[in-house]
Amino acid sequence: KEDLKKAFDKEETIKVVVKEEVKGGLVAYYGSIRVFIPASLASRERIDLKTLLGKEIEVRLTELDLRNRKVVASRRILEEEAYNAKKKELWKNVKSGEKREGIVKKIIKAGAIVDIGGITGLIHINDLAWERVKRVEDVVSEGDKVTVFVGDVDAEHERVSLILKDVDKEPWKVHADSIKAGDVLEGKVVKFMSFGAFVELEPGIDGLVHISKISHDHIKHPSEVLSINEEVKCIILSIDKENKRIALSIKDAQ
Repeated sequence: KEDLKKAFDKEETIKVVVKEEVKGGLVAYYGSIRVFIPASLASRERIDLKTLLGKEIEVRLTELDLRNRKVVASRRILEEEAYNAKKKELWKNVKSGEKREGIVKKIIKAGAIVDIGGITGLIHINDLAWERVKRVEDVVSEGDKVTVFVGDVDAEHERVSLILKDVDKEPWKVHADSIKAGDVLEGKVVKFMSFGAFVELEPGIDGLVHISKISHDHIKHPSEVLSINEEVKCIILSIDKENKRIALSIKDAQ
C-alpha cells in the first residue's frame, strides 16, 4: 500500500496484471490490490480489451482511495506521453526541401493528406503536378505510396506543406532553353481574360496572346475567334525567363 501511495504522489509508473473484463473496463491487480482501468484509459488506439487479459502492463494511477478501495489507473496516459515525445522528435527532424516517402491517407477538395512517417501534411492541388489538375483523384488515390518534397514547415503548430511535383522537372527548367523569341509553335488555348488569351506551349508553360495580337480584325473578347482547348499556331514575341512570362502573337504567325 505504501508503494501505491508513493507511486500515486510521484506520478510513477507501476506494473499490474490484467485479470478480467468487466462492464466499462478492466480489472487488474497490483499484488492483492484491485485496480480498475476504465475502457477509455486502456489505450490511445481503439483496441479489443480482451487482448490485454492475463498480461502484465504498465499504468499510472489516476485515483487512489484505499479506504473505499477505489484504485483507478490509466495505460493511455503513458501511451500519449510516448506518442507526443516521438511526435516532437519527428517534427524536430523535418526539414524544408528534403525528399520523403509517404502514404496518401485522405483525398480532400483542396488536395491530398499524406503521412510521412507519423506526421501528416497537405499536398495542395496546385502542387500535385506541373500541369493543371482539375481533380485530386486524377493524380493520386488513397493508399498510394508517394515521394514528396517538404515545403513550408511550421513545427510549433504542427503543419507542413508537401509537394508532389518533381522540383527538377519544373517546366521552365526543362524547356526554357529550347524556347526562343521568333519561334513558331503549336499551342493550346487554356484561358480567356478580357485583355487576351493564355496559350499552353508545354505542360506548365503558358504564354499570353494580347487581344490585339489574336486577329487582324478588331475583336472585343478572345472568345469571338478562339475556343478553349483549340490548337493554335503562335509566334513568340518575347520571353522573360526570370518572371516566367511569354508574349505571343497568333496573327503574326500566319
